[in-house]
Amino acid sequence: MGFIVQEADINTEQETLIKILQENRQRENYLYNNRYDWLYKKNPYGKATAWIIWDEEKNIPAGFTAVYPRKMLVKGREYICWNCGDFSIDKKYRTLGVALKLRKEAKKYVDEGIIPFLYAHPNERMVHVHLKAKHKKIGHMHRFAFPIQISNYLGNKSMSKLVGSVLDPIIKKAIKIKFSKVGDFENLSAKEMNFNNTYREICEDINRDYPVIGLRDENYLNWKFKNHPINKYKLFNYYESNQLTGYIIYSEKKNNIYISEIVSKTSEKFQQNLLSTFVNFCVTSGQDINAMSLVVQEYHPLIPVLKNIGFRFRSDATSDVIAYCANSGLKNLVEDGRNWFMTVGDRDA
Repeated sequence: MGFIVQEADINTEQETLIKILQENRQRENYLYNNRYDWLYKKNPYGKATAWIIWDEEKNIPAGFTAVYPRKMLVKGREYICWNCGDFSIDKKYRTLGVALKLRKEAKKYVDEGIIPFLYAHPNERMVHVHLKAKHKKIGHMHRFAFPIQISNYLGNKSMSKLVGSVLDPIIKKAIKIKFSKVGDFENLSAKEMNFNNTYREICEDINRDYPVIGLRDENYLNWKFKNHPINKYKLFNYYESNQLTGYIIYSEKKNNIYISEIVSKTSEKFQQNLLSTFVNFCVTSGQDINAMSLVVQEYHPLIPVLKNIGFRFRSDATSDVIAYCANSGLKNLVEDGRNWFMTVGDRDA
Protein backbone atom coordinates (compact mmCIF):
# COMPACT_ATOMS: atom_id res chain seq x y z
CA MET A 1 0.00 0.00 0.00
CA GLY A 2 1.47 3.37 -1.03
CA PHE A 3 0.91 6.81 0.44
CA ILE A 4 1.68 10.23 -0.95
CA VAL A 5 1.65 13.60 0.83
CA GLN A 6 0.37 16.62 -1.07
CA GLU A 7 -0.18 20.21 -0.01
CA ALA A 8 -3.89 20.94 0.21
CA ASP A 9 -5.69 23.82 -1.42
CA ILE A 10 -7.37 25.32 1.63
CA ASN A 11 -10.11 26.80 -0.56
CA THR A 12 -11.09 23.98 -2.89
CA GLU A 13 -10.33 21.14 -0.46
CA GLN A 14 -11.97 22.70 2.58
CA GLU A 15 -14.78 20.12 2.56
CA THR A 16 -12.27 17.25 2.54
CA LEU A 17 -10.32 18.63 5.50
CA ILE A 18 -13.41 19.33 7.57
CA LYS A 19 -14.81 15.86 6.85
CA ILE A 20 -11.61 14.26 8.17
CA LEU A 21 -11.89 16.31 11.35
CA GLN A 22 -15.57 15.51 11.86
CA GLU A 23 -15.01 11.79 11.41
CA ASN A 24 -12.00 11.57 13.72
CA ARG A 25 -12.74 14.07 16.51
CA GLN A 26 -15.20 13.62 19.36
CA ARG A 27 -16.76 17.08 19.33
CA GLU A 28 -20.47 16.79 18.70
CA ASN A 29 -22.24 19.68 16.94
CA TYR A 30 -18.99 21.62 16.69
CA LEU A 31 -19.05 24.39 14.06
CA TYR A 32 -16.00 23.31 12.08
CA ASN A 33 -16.95 25.42 9.05
CA ASN A 34 -17.03 28.63 11.10
CA ARG A 35 -13.77 27.74 12.80
CA TYR A 36 -12.14 26.85 9.48
CA ASP A 37 -12.63 30.25 7.86
CA TRP A 38 -11.36 32.03 10.98
CA LEU A 39 -8.36 29.75 11.60
CA TYR A 40 -7.29 28.88 8.06
CA LYS A 41 -8.09 32.05 6.11
CA LYS A 42 -8.34 35.05 8.44
CA ASN A 43 -5.19 34.70 10.57
CA PRO A 44 -3.60 38.20 10.65
CA TYR A 45 -0.16 36.71 9.89
CA GLY A 46 -1.19 34.71 6.85
CA LYS A 47 -3.22 31.74 5.72
CA ALA A 48 -2.75 28.25 7.09
CA THR A 49 -0.86 25.54 5.24
CA ALA A 50 -2.22 21.99 5.21
CA TRP A 51 -1.08 18.64 3.82
CA ILE A 52 -3.22 15.64 2.99
CA ILE A 53 -1.79 12.13 2.92
CA TRP A 54 -3.49 10.00 0.29
CA ASP A 55 -3.94 6.25 -0.02
CA GLU A 56 -2.74 5.99 -3.61
CA GLU A 57 -4.37 2.64 -4.28
CA LYS A 58 -7.84 3.75 -3.17
CA ASN A 59 -7.37 7.45 -3.99
CA ILE A 60 -8.86 8.49 -0.66
CA PRO A 61 -7.41 10.73 2.08
CA ALA A 62 -5.88 8.89 5.03
CA GLY A 63 -5.44 12.06 7.10
CA PHE A 64 -4.11 15.58 7.17
CA THR A 65 -2.28 18.10 9.29
CA ALA A 66 -2.05 21.87 9.28
CA VAL A 67 0.19 24.69 10.48
CA TYR A 68 -0.84 28.25 11.34
CA PRO A 69 1.44 31.29 11.09
CA ARG A 70 2.29 32.76 14.48
CA LYS A 71 4.38 35.87 15.01
CA MET A 72 6.93 35.25 17.74
CA LEU A 73 9.30 37.49 19.65
CA VAL A 74 12.71 35.95 20.22
CA LYS A 75 14.88 38.32 22.22
CA GLY A 76 12.94 41.26 20.82
CA ARG A 77 13.15 40.18 17.18
CA GLU A 78 10.04 39.18 15.25
CA TYR A 79 9.76 35.84 13.44
CA ILE A 80 6.87 34.17 11.68
CA CYS A 81 6.88 30.55 12.84
CA TRP A 82 4.34 27.74 12.66
CA ASN A 83 1.89 26.59 15.29
CA CYS A 84 0.94 23.00 14.43
CA GLY A 85 -2.59 21.70 14.78
CA ASP A 86 -5.50 19.60 13.45
CA PHE A 87 -3.38 16.46 13.12
CA SER A 88 -5.99 13.87 12.17
CA ILE A 89 -5.47 10.35 10.84
CA ASP A 90 -8.36 8.11 9.84
CA LYS A 91 -8.75 5.27 12.33
CA LYS A 92 -7.99 2.48 9.85
CA TYR A 93 -4.59 4.01 8.99
CA ARG A 94 -3.24 4.72 12.46
CA THR A 95 -0.88 1.73 12.66
CA LEU A 96 0.69 2.05 9.21
CA GLY A 97 3.31 4.73 9.79
CA VAL A 98 1.11 7.26 8.02
CA ALA A 99 1.30 9.76 10.87
CA LEU A 100 5.10 9.92 10.84
CA LYS A 101 5.23 10.43 7.07
CA LEU A 102 2.75 13.29 7.36
CA ARG A 103 4.42 14.81 10.43
CA LYS A 104 7.74 15.16 8.62
CA GLU A 105 6.25 17.42 5.95
CA ALA A 106 6.27 20.61 8.03
CA LYS A 107 9.74 19.72 9.35
CA LYS A 108 11.16 19.99 5.80
CA TYR A 109 10.34 23.70 5.70
CA VAL A 110 12.21 24.25 8.97
CA ASP A 111 15.19 22.19 7.79
CA GLU A 112 15.34 24.25 4.59
CA GLY A 113 15.23 27.55 6.50
CA ILE A 114 11.90 28.67 5.05
CA ILE A 115 10.32 28.68 8.52
CA PRO A 116 12.58 29.42 11.53
CA PHE A 117 10.84 27.02 13.93
CA LEU A 118 7.57 25.33 14.82
CA TYR A 119 5.80 24.29 18.00
CA ALA A 120 2.88 22.02 18.85
CA HIS A 121 0.67 20.77 21.67
CA PRO A 122 0.11 17.12 20.69
CA ASN A 123 -2.22 14.80 22.54
CA GLU A 124 -0.77 11.80 24.35
CA ARG A 125 -1.20 9.51 21.35
CA MET A 126 0.71 11.81 18.98
CA VAL A 127 3.70 12.69 21.17
CA HIS A 128 5.75 9.68 20.06
CA VAL A 129 5.13 10.62 16.41
CA HIS A 130 6.66 14.06 17.01
CA LEU A 131 9.62 12.52 18.79
CA LYS A 132 10.22 10.05 15.95
CA ALA A 133 10.20 13.03 13.58
CA LYS A 134 13.10 14.46 15.68
CA HIS A 135 11.01 17.19 17.26
CA LYS A 136 11.92 17.94 20.87
CA LYS A 137 9.77 17.83 23.97
CA ILE A 138 10.32 21.17 25.72
CA GLY A 139 7.89 20.96 28.60
CA HIS A 140 4.39 20.24 29.84
CA MET A 141 1.20 22.20 30.10
CA HIS A 142 -0.18 22.09 33.65
CA ARG A 143 -3.64 22.91 34.96
CA PHE A 144 -4.21 24.76 38.22
CA ALA A 145 -7.61 25.07 39.86
CA PHE A 146 -9.04 27.30 42.59
CA PRO A 147 -12.29 26.02 44.19
CA ILE A 148 -14.80 28.60 45.37
CA GLN A 149 -17.75 26.38 46.32
CA ILE A 150 -16.62 23.29 48.19
CA SER A 151 -20.03 21.62 47.83
CA ASN A 152 -19.18 20.64 44.26
CA TYR A 153 -16.45 18.32 45.56
CA LEU A 154 -18.43 16.59 48.31
CA GLY A 155 -20.74 14.42 46.22
CA ASN A 156 -24.53 14.24 45.98
CA LYS A 157 -25.40 12.52 49.24
CA SER A 158 -27.76 14.37 51.57
CA MET A 159 -25.16 14.84 54.30
CA SER A 160 -22.59 16.08 51.76
CA LYS A 161 -25.06 18.61 50.42
CA LEU A 162 -25.84 19.78 53.95
CA VAL A 163 -22.14 20.18 54.80
CA GLY A 164 -21.57 22.01 51.54
CA SER A 165 -24.44 24.41 52.12
CA VAL A 166 -22.90 25.34 55.48
CA LEU A 167 -19.30 25.60 54.28
CA ASP A 168 -19.84 27.42 50.98
CA PRO A 169 -20.85 30.80 52.49
CA ILE A 170 -18.03 30.58 55.03
CA ILE A 171 -15.43 29.85 52.36
CA LYS A 172 -16.74 32.58 50.07
CA LYS A 173 -16.58 35.10 52.92
CA ALA A 174 -13.00 34.01 53.72
CA ILE A 175 -12.06 34.45 50.05
CA LYS A 176 -13.50 37.98 50.05
CA ILE A 177 -11.40 38.83 53.10
CA LYS A 178 -8.20 37.26 51.77
CA PHE A 179 -8.44 38.58 48.22
CA SER A 180 -9.01 42.30 48.05
CA LYS A 181 -9.36 44.71 45.18
CA VAL A 182 -5.93 46.30 44.84
CA GLY A 183 -6.00 48.38 41.67
CA ASP A 184 -8.64 49.47 39.18
CA PHE A 185 -10.15 47.12 36.65
CA GLU A 186 -12.70 46.78 33.91
CA ASN A 187 -14.50 43.63 32.80
CA LEU A 188 -15.48 43.57 29.12
CA SER A 189 -17.42 41.24 26.86
CA ALA A 190 -16.01 40.11 23.52
CA LYS A 191 -17.93 42.81 21.65
CA GLU A 192 -16.46 45.48 23.92
CA MET A 193 -12.85 44.37 23.54
CA ASN A 194 -10.55 46.79 21.74
CA PHE A 195 -6.96 45.72 22.03
CA ASN A 196 -4.30 48.32 21.29
CA ASN A 197 -0.52 48.77 21.34
CA THR A 198 -0.40 48.80 25.16
CA TYR A 199 -0.88 45.02 25.17
CA ARG A 200 2.12 44.62 22.89
CA GLU A 201 4.20 46.71 25.30
CA ILE A 202 3.40 44.29 28.15
CA CYS A 203 4.39 41.39 25.89
CA GLU A 204 7.69 43.10 25.09
CA ASP A 205 8.29 43.64 28.81
CA ILE A 206 7.86 39.89 29.44
CA ASN A 207 10.17 39.10 26.51
CA ARG A 208 13.07 40.70 28.37
CA ASP A 209 12.88 37.86 30.91
CA TYR A 210 11.44 35.12 28.69
CA PRO A 211 13.30 35.15 25.35
CA VAL A 212 10.61 33.23 23.40
CA ILE A 213 7.02 34.45 23.43
CA GLY A 214 4.12 34.53 21.01
CA LEU A 215 3.55 38.18 20.15
CA ARG A 216 0.41 39.42 21.85
CA ASP A 217 -0.25 42.55 19.82
CA GLU A 218 -3.59 44.10 18.89
CA ASN A 219 -3.80 42.17 15.60
CA TYR A 220 -3.36 38.79 17.23
CA LEU A 221 -5.51 39.47 20.31
CA ASN A 222 -8.43 40.93 18.34
CA TRP A 223 -8.37 37.99 15.95
CA LYS A 224 -7.88 35.27 18.55
CA PHE A 225 -10.28 36.42 21.25
CA LYS A 226 -12.52 39.27 20.09
CA ASN A 227 -13.33 37.64 16.73
CA HIS A 228 -13.34 33.96 17.66
CA PRO A 229 -16.32 32.46 15.82
CA ILE A 230 -17.29 29.93 18.50
CA ASN A 231 -15.80 30.70 21.92
CA LYS A 232 -17.14 33.74 23.75
CA TYR A 233 -14.42 35.39 25.80
CA LYS A 234 -14.34 38.13 28.39
CA LEU A 235 -11.48 40.51 29.12
CA PHE A 236 -10.42 41.62 32.59
CA ASN A 237 -8.07 44.61 32.39
CA TYR A 238 -6.07 45.50 35.49
CA TYR A 239 -4.67 49.01 36.13
CA GLU A 240 -2.32 50.55 38.65
CA SER A 241 -1.65 54.31 38.63
CA ASN A 242 -3.86 54.55 35.53
CA GLN A 243 -1.60 52.19 33.59
CA LEU A 244 -2.53 48.76 32.25
CA THR A 245 -0.20 46.33 34.03
CA GLY A 246 -1.92 43.04 33.26
CA TYR A 247 -5.00 41.33 31.90
CA ILE A 248 -6.94 38.07 31.99
CA ILE A 249 -8.92 36.60 29.11
CA TYR A 250 -11.44 34.00 30.21
CA SER A 251 -14.65 32.19 29.38
CA GLU A 252 -17.47 30.87 31.52
CA LYS A 253 -19.14 27.48 31.27
CA LYS A 254 -21.51 25.84 33.74
CA ASN A 255 -20.54 28.30 36.48
CA ASN A 256 -16.84 27.66 36.06
CA ILE A 257 -14.24 30.18 34.89
CA TYR A 258 -11.63 29.01 32.40
CA ILE A 259 -8.68 31.37 32.02
CA SER A 260 -7.08 31.30 28.56
CA GLU A 261 -4.63 34.17 29.00
CA ILE A 262 -3.15 35.66 32.13
CA VAL A 263 -0.51 38.21 31.23
CA SER A 264 1.22 40.65 33.52
CA LYS A 265 4.38 42.65 33.74
CA THR A 266 7.08 40.41 35.19
CA SER A 267 6.82 41.61 38.74
CA GLU A 268 5.51 39.30 41.45
CA LYS A 269 3.75 42.29 42.96
CA PHE A 270 1.80 43.02 39.76
CA GLN A 271 1.00 39.32 39.31
CA GLN A 272 -0.24 38.99 42.89
CA ASN A 273 -2.33 42.15 42.63
CA LEU A 274 -3.86 41.12 39.31
CA LEU A 275 -4.93 37.73 40.64
CA SER A 276 -6.17 39.09 43.96
CA THR A 277 -8.32 41.68 42.23
CA PHE A 278 -9.69 39.14 39.75
CA VAL A 279 -10.62 36.61 42.45
CA ASN A 280 -12.26 39.39 44.46
CA PHE A 281 -14.25 40.45 41.40
CA CYS A 282 -15.42 36.89 40.75
CA VAL A 283 -16.76 36.33 44.27
CA THR A 284 -18.30 39.79 44.72
CA SER A 285 -19.89 40.30 41.30
CA GLY A 286 -22.98 38.27 42.14
CA GLN A 287 -21.98 35.39 39.85
CA ASP A 288 -22.47 31.89 41.21
CA ILE A 289 -18.95 30.66 40.45
CA ASN A 290 -17.97 27.10 41.40
CA ALA A 291 -14.26 27.27 40.57
CA MET A 292 -11.69 28.82 38.27
CA SER A 293 -8.85 27.12 36.45
CA LEU A 294 -6.08 27.82 33.98
CA VAL A 295 -3.52 25.90 31.95
CA VAL A 296 0.03 27.22 31.58
CA GLN A 297 3.39 25.85 30.59
CA GLU A 298 5.31 24.42 33.55
CA TYR A 299 7.88 27.27 33.49
CA HIS A 300 5.32 30.07 33.49
CA PRO A 301 6.40 32.88 35.85
CA LEU A 302 3.00 33.02 37.51
CA ILE A 303 3.07 29.47 38.92
CA PRO A 304 4.73 30.36 42.27
CA VAL A 305 2.10 33.07 42.78
CA LEU A 306 -0.71 30.67 41.88
CA LYS A 307 0.49 28.14 44.42
CA ASN A 308 1.01 30.79 47.06
CA ILE A 309 -2.55 32.08 46.89
CA GLY A 310 -4.24 28.68 46.81
CA PHE A 311 -4.39 27.38 43.25
CA ARG A 312 -3.65 23.66 43.17
CA PHE A 313 -2.07 21.56 40.44
CA ARG A 314 -4.47 19.13 38.75
CA SER A 315 -2.99 16.21 36.84
CA ASP A 316 -6.05 15.73 34.61
CA ALA A 317 -4.94 18.27 31.98
CA THR A 318 -1.20 17.76 31.67
CA SER A 319 0.05 17.58 28.08
CA ASP A 320 3.37 17.94 26.30
CA VAL A 321 4.80 20.87 24.37
CA ILE A 322 6.91 20.13 21.29
CA ALA A 323 9.25 22.41 19.34
CA TYR A 324 11.66 22.06 16.46
CA CYS A 325 14.29 24.45 15.16
CA ALA A 326 17.14 23.88 12.70
CA ASN A 327 18.53 27.42 12.81
CA SER A 328 21.83 27.25 14.74
CA GLY A 329 21.38 30.78 16.06
CA LEU A 330 17.92 30.02 17.51
CA LYS A 331 18.00 26.31 18.29
CA ASN A 332 19.30 26.45 21.86
CA LEU A 333 16.78 29.15 22.79
CA VAL A 334 13.75 27.63 21.10
CA GLU A 335 14.32 24.04 22.17
CA ASP A 336 14.62 24.88 25.86
CA GLY A 337 11.19 25.25 27.43
CA ARG A 338 12.56 27.39 30.26
CA ASN A 339 12.91 30.22 27.73
CA TRP A 340 9.23 30.20 26.74
CA PHE A 341 6.29 32.19 28.06
CA MET A 342 3.27 30.07 27.18
CA THR A 343 -0.38 29.79 28.15
CA VAL A 344 -3.18 27.61 26.82
CA GLY A 345 -4.07 30.60 24.64
CA ASP A 346 -1.02 29.80 22.51
CA ARG A 347 -2.95 26.90 21.03
CA ASP A 348 -4.82 28.12 17.97
CA ALA A 349 -7.62 25.59 18.28
